[in-house]
Amino acid sequence: MKDLLLESLNAGSWEWDIQTGDEEWSDLFYEILGYSRGDLKPTYETFINFLVEPSHKNMVESAVEDHLNKKTPYDVKILMLTKTEGYQWFRSIGKALFEDGNPVYMIGAY
Repeated sequence: MKDLLLESLNAGSWEWDIQTGDEEWSDLFYEILGYSRGDLKPTYETFINFLVEPSHKNMVESAVEDHLNKKTPYDVKILMLTKTEGYQWFRSIGKALFEDGNPVYMIGAY
């Protein structure tokens, strides 16, 4: 059902296991940006160092850090690099799951 909802919104999703560092990006995540699954490794490093426009990197890192440490909402408007159209505007939102006050998992969409 989650995939159906995201498809109807034309939104790509991502999931991040904070404890292991493993990430998963939906097929629609890749499709909206014009990439194939094999083009990019789904990691936070790929996201922040390749997809996010360099001048937005610090803002995104601060927003993620504030969400994980202070539980402030993660909701940013950023430029991300598409495969054929250059940088385009996207809204990236997410929410972390906390156990014993510590972030363990985060999920979001753009």
